[in-house]
Amino acid sequence: MSTKLIVGSLGLTSTQVVQTVPTDGTPTSEIIKIVVQLVIGIATLVGLFKKPKTPKN
Repeated sequence: MSTKLIVGSLGLTSTQVVQTVPTDGTPTSEIIKIVVQLVIGIATLVGLFKKPKTPKN
């Protein structure tokens, strides 16, 4: 459970860091920032809801 808390916190922090990155204000750079935030968010959700691997013994 604590691993999921860490993954969720890091994902949220990463999206906030990307949001504060300064850009020149062009629509392309803003779209890139949004896409990066979406990718981080999706990766975080996958990390939170992925079932742990069980050993095949």
